[in-house]
Amino acid sequence: MQTHVRTLTPMLISAALIATALPAAAQDADWSGSYAGADLGVAFNGGHNDPTRSLHVGRDRQYGALLLGGEVEYSQTDIGVPGGVIEEMGRLKLRAGTSIRDTLVYGVVGGAVARGRFGDDYGYVAGVGVSHRLSRKISLGGEFLHHQFSDFAGSGRDVGVNTLAARISYHF
Repeated sequence: MQTHVRTLTPMLISAALIATALPAAAQDADWSGSYAGADLGVAFNGGHNDPTRSLHVGRDRQYGALLLGGEVEYSQTDIGVPGGVIEEMGRLKLRAGTSIRDTLVYGVVGGAVARGRFGDDYGYVAGVGVSHRLSRKISLGGEFLHHQFSDFAGSGRDVGVNTLAARISYHF
């Protein structure tokens, strides 16, 4: 697990520096408010590529150039891992980022739960994403997430799962 923390730490520090270094004058869109949407993606795990389908809901607040928010996401999938098959995943994510005109660039960190016939297993999630406003209400984007589970399903093995998803959101 320490190797994954060392790998993810530079990525999260870079996202935070980008979010605070860009001037407030560069932003046009205000991303403050609630949103909900859906994702279609793929999970990468040990040479296997498994589809994912997700629903998400969140709320963001913009402070000048800095955006802070939170999101809950539910995914259905069939990710084969040591100790079983992950059929569902849930995530509680904190987001930090910045907008550049109508595009939002952000990093996420939070908790994840994997569910399958093995039961539930808990870990963490971290990643990066981008969203672009097509209109005041609709945005399209993409998100890369790394999920890490220690001693997965009592197997004695640490399991890491990466996902890449295309997202659409409705802002209200």
